[in-house]
Formats: sequence, structure tokens, C-alpha cells
Amino acid sequence: MGIACSSRSSTVITVSAPSCIESVVTTLHIIYALFSLGVLGAGVLYLFGGHLAGGLFWIAGVIVAYVKRDDAKGTWAESHFRWIISTFWWGLLWSIVCGVLVFVLVIMIITIPLAILVWLIPTVWAIYRIAKGWMNTLNAKAVA
Repeated sequence: MGIACSSRSSTVITVSAPSCIESVVTTLHIIYALFSLGVLGAGVLYLFGGHLAGGLFWIAGVIVAYVKRDDAKGTWAESHFRWIISTFWWGLLWSIVCGVLVFVLVIMIITIPLAILVWLIPTVWAIYRIAKGWMNTLNAKAVA
């Protein structure tokens, strides 16, 4: 017995469930990889202009998540798409807040190490979100 695997075309193809979920899982791996590259770019390569590339990786990842999330409806992977999308929006908010704080700290010449610490907080948060989601994907479990 097959199930209808959703697609963007007007034709619905009936396939076996494993191939649908395999496609969704592959998409999740790609998105988590893009987010990981974004953290690497924004967190580690910041001094070399990597923050711009990091943001582009996150934008590409969230676009893929929005486009492909309907393919995961009714599966354990559906929660991953919600997780990824909320990680993007919360990450954007925290990046803006931390950016303002860093600007203020540097302008007030308080301390550069404190400014770096402020940037580390959302970076560590993002690494946790990506790792938790990716590990649950590898174990074929929903993320909460």
C-alpha cells in the first residue's frame, strides 16, 4: 500500500512511505548543514567578514524549510521544520539585540571581551538548537 507523497506539481504520485520520508530527511540534513555553516560563518569567521556569509546560509536554510515543510505534514519530521523556522526567527531577533548591545558596549568603551561574550550567547544557543534538531533527525524522532 502506498501513500500520496506531496509535491509542488499538480500530479500526485503514489509511492511507498519510506521514499517520502527519505526525501524529507535529506532536506532536513541540507537545512541543518546550511544552519551549521551559518553559525560557523557568523561565529567563527566574524573577523574576516564571515558574518555576512553566515546570514546568507541561514536565509537559504529557512527558505528551503518554508518551501519543503508541507512535504513533512503528518510525520515526525514536521516538528523539525517548525523548529528550524523558529530557530531562524529567534536567532534573527537575538542577533539584532546583541548587535545593538555590542555597538553600545564598544561605543562606551566598556570592554571588548564583554562584547564578545554578548555575541557568544546567541551563538551557543544556535549551536544547541542545530545539534538537538540534527541528532533527533538522525534518530528519526520529533523535536520538541
